[in-house]
Amino acid sequence: MVPRPTSAVVACSRMHEHLDFRVALRAIGEWFDITHALESVPQAVAVFGISGLLLDQLADLTQQLWRSQRTGQAPQGALLAGLACPELLAAPATRREVVSGCRLALAHGEIAAHPALAGLDAELRRSAGRRACPEELARDYLIWTHLAFMSSALREGDPRVAPLARQARGFGADDGRQLLAAIADAVASLTPRWRRLLGNGQIEIAALAYSDAPIGSWLGARAAAEYPGGSDRARWQIARTLQAMVGAFGVRPRSFLGSPERPAPALAEMLHSFALTWVAAPQPGKLRRRAGRVQRQLIEAKRVFDQVVVEGNLSEERQRAAEFELARCECAQWLGGGDGAAYASRLAGLYRVLGEAPPEDLPAAAARAA
Repeated sequence: MVPRPTSAVVACSRMHEHLDFRVALRAIGEWFDITHALESVPQAVAVFGISGLLLDQLADLTQQLWRSQRTGQAPQGALLAGLACPELLAAPATRREVVSGCRLALAHGEIAAHPALAGLDAELRRSAGRRACPEELARDYLIWTHLAFMSSALREGDPRVAPLARQARGFGADDGRQLLAAIADAVASLTPRWRRLLGNGQIEIAALAYSDAPIGSWLGARAAAEYPGGSDRARWQIARTLQAMVGAFGVRPRSFLGSPERPAPALAEMLHSFALTWVAAPQPGKLRRRAGRVQRQLIEAKRVFDQVVVEGNLSEERQRAAEFELARCECAQWLGGGDGAAYASRLAGLYRVLGEAPPEDLPAAAARAA
């Protein structure tokens, strides 16, 4: 589990994704890339900070994709469902959802890097508002969205994918299924490959909070005002991520990957109680504080969660499901300024599990952010 002492750490990667629809895209892209790079250079080593949520997402996604190939059942999410069940694209509403999801995913410069995708995007924009997106154009755009995210090693090295990457457009239904099969294998391969790299001494695994929640701000003198009951939730976040990592890798991490600043004494003490040491690593920018609104929504959801649990109205299975839904609502990316509509939907999912009506301002929040 400890990198070779004669090797230099060449990468420190935080592996977490709070949006389910982006897990497959990042799995076939940046996470596949860094894994392939380490396998190609045996003397290279890296530190992987991994959230328990990501390990659960990868396991669940693997099962969904394999089930889809065996039974034809559509996986969750419009983008993967459109590949698995191309007949869904016959509906104009589904095509709009797929195109919207692709554009949301392609918000970081991927379009410009691929001329075929740029041409499709330009055609979509020219026809916007004049007519419904044709089924063929939606399928081409969907397939190229996945190709654009793919690691070049996968895009050029997988015989199922390479012919598609050479094709600008005019994909058929079978092309989408063929691409999905390659995606399924790539996603399923990641955790076992990380386990082998760990055994080879090429990676050290460090824990993140289960949903990469900002647990440090929940501890200390102002913790009650920041997030009531935050200490218990911080302990839950650490315990569940350790449980997921032991299940995935068979070993327990010895470190917790945090921000460059030293941890507050309360957090350092909690980590020590789990036999974890703090490892400082760069983070992609500081969290932006939103107008107390998202934080207030989370605090209210936590209050309802506590009340329902105390009243004993949930079965053991539903309480466990509610704990994990709450954890997903606690993710730092939401609290730092994520998509308001998506966060409202995430909170609404928690209220559904709790069997409680969501606050009236949740639909309004989603409408304003949409």
